[in-house]
Amino acid sequence: MDQSQVFRAMMPGLTSANGARIAVAYPSFPRPLPLVRLDRRGLVFRAAGAAPLVCGLPRAATLLVADEPLCSLRLVIRDIAPAGEAAPRPSRSAAFRLPCHSDALFFADWLEYHFDELRALSQQHGPQLQLNQLERQVADDEVGVRFVYDIDGHATRHALTDCAREACAWIETEMRDKYALPVAQERFSAFAAHARAGGM
Repeated sequence: MDQSQVFRAMMPGLTSANGARIAVAYPSFPRPLPLVRLDRRGLVFRAAGAAPLVCGLPRAATLLVADEPLCSLRLVIRDIAPAGEAAPRPSRSAAFRLPCHSDALFFADWLEYHFDELRALSQQHGPQLQLNQLERQVADDEVGVRFVYDIDGHATRHALTDCAREACAWIETEMRDKYALPVAQERFSAFAAHARAGGM
């Protein structure tokens, strides 16, 4: 069980029908910051307005669940990034259907846990192509996945598509061989956009 699954087991509000109910009260921010997701970089929160310069320093904070204090802890903000990007990165999208919703949640967590393998797979197509981000959206028994790439130099649309299709094939093989979990790839697109992973 990886850290995301452990966190879900401890905090069922994160996956409730009403959306994420977990937030953190952090110094320098006037309002609690709602939790968006837990990924390989740690906890990701959403902040409105100008962000104060608080990166790199541990600060006392309070974790809230349904607006009630859960515990006090010390948090370090490692990075602050704007919600929108100036220029969209090239991407490819796919949708996978699982046997049930719980399998879909496991599948989405598994993808995040194996990001490094997927990035290494992309680099086999040449150093100019690198997987930068993996966005996931769970809807019932379906998981939408968006592969977002950085391109250094020149890479054709066909190379990008081949790279993403190879990643999809690797994912399906891993699920089948290691977990005996049937995964059906429903759609593949060069241009479809999915919502960010906060809805899981």
